[in-house]
Amino acid sequence: MVKINFLISVRFLAIILSIGAFIVYNCGCSYPPDQGGSPSDHTISDDFILLPEKYDHDIFWGNYHSSLWNGNRIYSSGTLRFYDLDDSMKVIHDSIPLYLNSNTQWDVGIEGLIGMRFNNDRMKIIGVQSQYPDVALGKLVEVDIATLKISVLVDSTMQVSSAAYLDDDSIIFYSYGSYSDLDTQPSDAGYYLFIKSTGAKKFLLHHISSLGPSEILNGFDVHPDHSRILIPSTGNNRAPIVFEFNIMTSKKDTLFTAFDTPSVRWCLSLRYNSDGSKILYSAYPIKVLDGGATLYDYSETGIIDRKPLSIKILQTNPYLSLHTNVICLFPSWSPDEKSIIYGSAPISSEGRIASHYTATILKAFQ
Repeated sequence: MVKINFLISVRFLAIILSIGAFIVYNCGCSYPPDQGGSPSDHTISDDFILLPEKYDHDIFWGNYHSSLWNGNRIYSSGTLRFYDLDDSMKVIHDSIPLYLNSNTQWDVGIEGLIGMRFNNDRMKIIGVQSQYPDVALGKLVEVDIATLKISVLVDSTMQVSSAAYLDDDSIIFYSYGSYSDLDTQPSDAGYYLFIKSTGAKKFLLHHISSLGPSEILNGFDVHPDHSRILIPSTGNNRAPIVFEFNIMTSKKDTLFTAFDTPSVRWCLSLRYNSDGSKILYSAYPIKVLDGGATLYDYSETGIIDRKPLSIKILQTNPYLSLHTNVICLFPSWSPDEKSIIYGSAPISSEGRIASHYTATILKAFQ
């Protein structure tokens, strides 16, 4: 299959970037490398907690960041690991990166799972093992938390971007289908129902952005009652749109279009809260995982309240005192829905994004 142009040399680039990041870490240089120093504790607002990763044992980090929160434990990827928190959200344990066995054949620089989701009892995690460091496009895998056994559910020929559980045996996933340079609107791109026990796949809805995989992650979600898919509709040179697709009736309903997205924040990830009454979102620029962000780029993170249909934009920049913009990606709710966790990376005065994203907690916003 002909690969899309912006991904042609990405494996070589991933290796170069990862080796460079490894050298920066081991030469004693500061984080972020292009900022000239690590922000000291007093530069971080009291509203935030940063969960920096320790890249020991010669482990390369990946560009991706996503986190899941279960009780006092947070699972985070980059390199998959967990943090245990006390009741004041202080980290009392940071695991070493969790190796997902040696036969996964992950490339240097892109270890990790993007778009992680729990199953119902929160003992398994699904996510995409991407073939590339700057877009979620690859195979769908499932990790057993107790054993760290990894199972491939859907192989990379489907070009999976993201997935969510309906129940322990049923999963919705988004596929770019047969997308290529020669076919940017393939008829097999869209949302699928996958049954683990049988391996059966059912095509639910054709959908593809004019951005193609440049949207980085197809950030959809499944309603808590499992009846609807929450879909981010993205496109070139326009603000994203949110709509719901009813799985049983195949009807679509547009929910929200009024994002503050002048110029570049065309990409969108979405997460329902526990009863579906609120939607946590992040609107973000393209190229935030390949170093292409500029000094004036940043993300818009907020909460859509379904009744009334309104929006609250959150202040998610932990580095405000440094007068720098920040890219914030893929937020998810805390168990009590009073906090969120996401990946954040500051942008330097030269307009370069930091070398990796840090798991970041916004402690309270209500």
